[in-house]
Amino acid sequence: MATAPNQPPLPGPPWDQGAKPPWRPRVSGIAGFLCGPVAAALIAFINLRRLNERRKAAWTLTLTILASAVFGLAIAKVPDNISTVMGKLIGHIVSPFLFPLLQKRAFDEWETSHPGATHGNGWRSAGWAILGLAAFYVIAIGSAVLVSSNGEVRNIELRYGMPEKAKVGETFVFAIQVQNTADHPQLLHSLDVDTHFLDGISIQRTTPAFEKSEPNMLAPIRSYIFKQTIPPKGTLEIELQCRAQKPGSFPLGLDVCVKTALTCSSFKLSAIAVQ
Repeated sequence: MATAPNQPPLPGPPWDQGAKPPWRPRVSGIAGFLCGPVAAALIAFINLRRLNERRKAAWTLTLTILASAVFGLAIAKVPDNISTVMGKLIGHIVSPFLFPLLQKRAFDEWETSHPGATHGNGWRSAGWAILGLAAFYVIAIGSAVLVSSNGEVRNIELRYGMPEKAKVGETFVFAIQVQNTADHPQLLHSLDVDTHFLDGISIQRTTPAFEKSEPNMLAPIRSYIFKQTIPPKGTLEIELQCRAQKPGSFPLGLDVCVKTALTCSSFKLSAIAVQ
């Protein structure tokens, strides 16, 4: 009776060669919803490589990084409300659906070839998600700052009035005049106040009232956002009601930001002595 010669076993698919099992595609969607598109792309990149889709993995991560850079340009060039809507659209609506979809076909093939196989633990992707969140801010803010650094605040002058001395607990008015010497209107986005000044002086309120106040994560300033139009060849007057908090000398550094939060002109003003 003839016998067939021994045949070597057929090689399994590339993901059988000691590779880690893939995560479910929805893991990248959750990361995108919570931590943004770069986090989703980074997890999708790792997962696609585990599924032997290396070309798709590279394109996914590369195009997402480019899109994040474009978002940074939008921050610098378009109004805040538009860029905020764009950011929410990308981070919270597109990412949870797009990145899992990019992995679905390859993942379905993996499940078919590995019935009963255990998927990768999605919680182990948390570190990559946090790294992706940090990377998104570095890419977006970096590109925004790069573009804004090439722009200048033009035709804006500043005058101010502030007492030289005050006593602890005393309130006083700090008056600012932002002058527009151009023949077209300009938008005062915000006034950025040095936090060293705010260590001893608190700003109680302003006239006109600011829309919101927020710290800056990249510089020792606090932004008071106005979004007030300065008429052509005109002046916008702002009064800050201030209160002296503790004794010392507090010099004032002030940035006047026009159109966006990243296009600013810096002014070094006099110090106020609090006794």
